[in-house]
Amino acid sequence: MKNMIKIILIIFATLCIVEISAQTKANVLLQGKVIDITSGKPIGTSLYFINSKGKPALCLSNSLDGSYQQSLPSGEIYYVIAKGYLPENNELKIDLSTIMKYEEINTNIFIKPFQSNLEIFRFKFFEPNDSVVINKQFIQFIKTFVNFNPEIKLNIIVSSYDSWLENSKRRIEKIDKKGKVTYKNENYTTKERLSDLLDSRINNLRNELKDYQVVFKRDVFIKNLQVVPLSKKQMKKSISGKSNKAEIYTPDFDNVRIVTANK
Repeated sequence: MKNMIKIILIIFATLCIVEISAQTKANVLLQGKVIDITSGKPIGTSLYFINSKGKPALCLSNSLDGSYQQSLPSGEIYYVIAKGYLPENNELKIDLSTIMKYEEINTNIFIKPFQSNLEIFRFKFFEPNDSVVINKQFIQFIKTFVNFNPEIKLNIIVSSYDSWLENSKRRIEKIDKKGKVTYKNENYTTKERLSDLLDSRINNLRNELKDYQVVFKRDVFIKNLQVVPLSKKQMKKSISGKSNKAEIYTPDFDNVRIVTANK
């Protein structure tokens, strides 16, 4: 009898969890018009709504009046990409993360034609003083954008502004004409260390893009070496609370920018 009661309680608890989970997400109907801010005219184009996992939902706006409708699951923040255009402020996010029930939301999407040397996205792909790629869901976002706009030339600018590495020493191997190997300690300056950090960041991000089958016809990476004094970065203490000149933690900064290239 006790075992039967336990089974009933487990089933009841499971049903409650399913019920609560079902209530936390609902479909939201987005609707409105797509308008070119430069001409004021409605635009018929393709739209992608991309969630935090990089999964896109495709929508077409009407070529006559620019109207669109798209049903999206709530509980997410969506980036919007318009084929051949940029959002009015270069980046558009639609936040449905706090919606718990069905809603119809009217929102017009204002877009503009592409221009050269225009920043369109910025991401944090690296922790300070590190070159391991994080936030990989944004790589899927880049892939969708590139596939959606193959005619647009881009540059990917990778910066060292978020990082700081103190001057140190490094051991250099030297081989003379007779093949004799010697070692020498040399100064390893902050500028040199940050430059090497950028090389590693670019190489790792290039490999990640390749793994996601994001292919560019030319080298799109630009190295933005910035040796910025720590006092200008509002330096934070290290996680351990101990002073460590080789690894000083700085506030979060977006360290990768994507801009349109010259035509």
